[in-house]
Amino acid sequence: MNCCKVQSIIAALCLLGLGAIATSRAEAPSGWFVAGSAPKDFEFSRDSSEAWQGHNSALIAAKPGVVSNGFGTLMQAISAENYRGGRWRLSGYLKTSDAARAQMWMRVDATDRKVVSFDNMDDRPITGTTDWTRYEIVLNVPADSVDVAFGFLLMQRGQVWGSNFKLEKADASVPVTSKAPAALPKEPLNLDFQTPADSKSSSTAAVQPARTGPEVNGSASPNASTSANAPDVSVTTPAPPTAQELAGDSLHQFIVHHATVHFFDTGREHNLARWRGGLQSICPVTVGLEPRYNDFVTARLRALATYVGAPVQSDPNCKSNVQILFTDNPKQSMDNVIKWASVYFRNRYLGGGKHLIEYKGDHAIQGWYMETTGGARVLNTDVALVGLNILPLWPEITPNYHGSDALGTRLGSSSGSGTGIGIVILVVDTTKTVGYTVGTIADYLSMLTLSVVQTPDHCDPLPSILDVMSASCSSREKPKAVTAGDLAFLKALYYRNTGLEPSLSRDNIQDNLMRQFKLR
Repeated sequence: MNCCKVQSIIAALCLLGLGAIATSRAEAPSGWFVAGSAPKDFEFSRDSSEAWQGHNSALIAAKPGVVSNGFGTLMQAISAENYRGGRWRLSGYLKTSDAARAQMWMRVDATDRKVVSFDNMDDRPITGTTDWTRYEIVLNVPADSVDVAFGFLLMQRGQVWGSNFKLEKADASVPVTSKAPAALPKEPLNLDFQTPADSKSSSTAAVQPARTGPEVNGSASPNASTSANAPDVSVTTPAPPTAQELAGDSLHQFIVHHATVHFFDTGREHNLARWRGGLQSICPVTVGLEPRYNDFVTARLRALATYVGAPVQSDPNCKSNVQILFTDNPKQSMDNVIKWASVYFRNRYLGGGKHLIEYKGDHAIQGWYMETTGGARVLNTDVALVGLNILPLWPEITPNYHGSDALGTRLGSSSGSGTGIGIVILVVDTTKTVGYTVGTIADYLSMLTLSVVQTPDHCDPLPSILDVMSASCSSREKPKAVTAGDLAFLKALYYRNTGLEPSLSRDNIQDNLMRQFKLR
C-alpha cells in the first residue's frame, strides 16, 4: 500500500514531502523527531509521570482547545543497510486518553522514495481511552531498500503515550501485517446492479458506448444502470476539425484558453507550464469512487498523457503527484489544503491573497496547481525539496499585475525552462456532476492535469472537452471525450524535451497546430 493514500488526499500531502516541510520545533526525545501534516497542533515531550513497567515514555498531546484537521507523529528514520533481505518486527506499547485516532506505523523505502513496505495500523486504529497495550507491525525489508522509518502518531485530539519500542528480526513464518492488494476480477461484474430476480427483465436495457462509461452521481458513486461494459482507456483518433471550426483566429483563442502563463503577451515568452520529466513525471491516483472506476480515471489519464508525449512514471506504485478526489463535500477537503498553504506560503496567503485559492463553490471541479521552479536540476530532485508556487485551478488574468502595465496572473510564475507542474490536486463535487459519464469526467480531468487551463467558461469555435461544463457552449452539442483540438494542443505543448528546454510559445504552438491540421 502506498503511504500517500493514508486517510485522504489531504493527509497524503505530508507523505509527498509537504508535511515534512511543516515540521515543528517542539522538544522531542533524543533520537526522535517531530513531523506530520499538522505538527503545530500537538505538543511532544518525554513524560516521566507515565511509564510502562519502569520504562520511559514519550507523549503526543493535542494542544488545549485544539481539534486538529491533521496529525502529528514522533518518528525515526534509519538506514536499511543492516536490515535488508529480512523480515522485521516493530513492537511497542501505547496508551491513549480521549484519542480520536492513534496509530503505530512503519515504512520501508527504496530509491527515489519508492515505498516497498508499509503499515500504519489504518485498519486497526486505537481510539478513545485505553491502558498500556502492546502492538506490533511486521514488514519485509527488500534487498533494494534504502531506509526504514517508524514511529507513532495522533490524529485530531486527545493524547497518546509510547514506550519500550523494539525493532527485531522476525521469523519468515511470521505473517507480515501489511495488507496485500486485493485480487481484481478479470472482467467487469454486475455493472447494472442486477439481482437474480431482475436479471431477465434488464436484458433489454439501453447500452451506452463503452468509452464514455457510467454516470457520476451525487453520492460519489457511478450510476452504471445504462452501461453493460467497463469504459475503455485506449486513446482513439477523433474526427478532425471542420474548416468552419478552424476559421479566423479560432486557433489563437483556443490556445489562449488552454495555457495560462505569467504574462498575457507570450508570443516571445517560453513559459507555458507543463510536466518536465524525471522525478517530476506524472503519477496519478484517484479516490472517492468505487475501486474499478478510480482505477479507470487513473488509467485513462495515464493513457492520454502517454499519447501526447507527456512524461509518465512507469511504476504504478509511484508516489502520487496528481491527486483526484471525488466527494460530495468539497469544501472540507479544499479548506484543509488552504490551511496548509496559509502556513507553507505564509507571506502570500495569510493576507488579502488568501481569497485567490479559497473554495468558491461555483464550479463542479476545483483545485490547485503547484508549480516547480529551479531549472533542469529539479528533474532529479524530489518535489519536496524544490521551490513551489501554488495557483488556483482557474488562474485569473488581470490588468496591472503588481502595479505594472503588463497583463498577468495574480499568482506569478517564472519563465523559461524553470517552470513546471509539480503537483496537481483536483476535487470533483459529485453533487454537480450528475449526468456526466465517468469517461467524460476522466478526459476533462486529464486536460486540467496536463496544462494550466485559463477558464472553464469560454466557448471557442474549435471544440474542446472543456466545453462540457461551459455555460457559454449550451447552444451546441458538447464533446463526450477529448477532441482533435485538445490532443493537437497537448502534443504541441509536449513537443520539445520538457526537462531540458522551455515549452513552445503560444505563437509556436499555433504554428505547430496548423501543421498538424495541414493548414500550412
